[in-house]
Amino acid sequence: MQIIVKQQLGLIHTTGGRLSLTLEQFLNIYRSPRTQLYLGLVCVIFVATDPNDLHAVLPFGAYVLATFAGQSVYLGCQILVLTCCAILRGVRPSNRIYWPMITLLSLGPTIVIMKDVLVLVEPEIQFPVMSRLVFLAVTVLVFEMIFLRFVLPVVCAEALTGTPLRAGEAPPLPDASTPEPEPSDPEPDTKPPEEEERVVVIGGRPVPLRDLTVVEAREHHVHVHLDGTSLVQRARLSDVVAQTRAEDGVQPHRSWWVARHAVCALDRDGPRPILRLADGSTVPVARGRLPDVERWLDAYLG
Repeated sequence: MQIIVKQQLGLIHTTGGRLSLTLEQFLNIYRSPRTQLYLGLVCVIFVATDPNDLHAVLPFGAYVLATFAGQSVYLGCQILVLTCCAILRGVRPSNRIYWPMITLLSLGPTIVIMKDVLVLVEPEIQFPVMSRLVFLAVTVLVFEMIFLRFVLPVVCAEALTGTPLRAGEAPPLPDASTPEPEPSDPEPDTKPPEEEERVVVIGGRPVPLRDLTVVEAREHHVHVHLDGTSLVQRARLSDVVAQTRAEDGVQPHRSWWVARHAVCALDRDGPRPILRLADGSTVPVARGRLPDVERWLDAYLG
């Protein structure tokens, strides 16, 4: 069981992005207060719009209860399907599973189960399975696409650590197996921290912190430079920096963040201060941030 919950799911969500999460991390997403708030709002919308036409045949209390029960059954089926995906990935690691398949495989049994339960409560109720499957599948996919696109990037950092988020920020993602530095140690730790398990969530995509070298903000996107590759994600630089520690890197400019292992020296290009990086490239240093950068260099690069 431990192997299953640690297995990468290899999902491709509705908007085309990849979800490099384990089953355990996905279960943490369900436990997130933000996810629960979103699911509650979705359920309220279903109650208000009544897409299943249940209000006409059920008392209001039973109708509301049926809506919440339907959502709970759907989430239970989804967890079961994701567990099967984890097992499948353990057998064939190269397989990738598209999120709409998860939706359909979870929604079909949900409709059948809810139909049977509602018929027991109200024998005369009409609940056409196939027509509801098509309509509800489209509706659920829309809500899940909104979640994956706008809610998950904020929730993901919390899900990976189990630490509640404050509004508008993402917390650092410490490695649970790495002890925190002793608070009594007055000297900064100049040795690279153990980062094998630490990740930074950028636009909903977890990126190993050890692979990050430079993150550059450009309008509504960030250009992420990794060891040997790069990617572009729709995200805010402030959300990325909020997930790092002081010893991980420095922000010399409002549009740049540089990892410690990538920094070579503080230099000047004419009158402009710059950071020279290990690969020979340079990053601008804002004049207002120059004293902070110098203190950071003294503390962590000697």
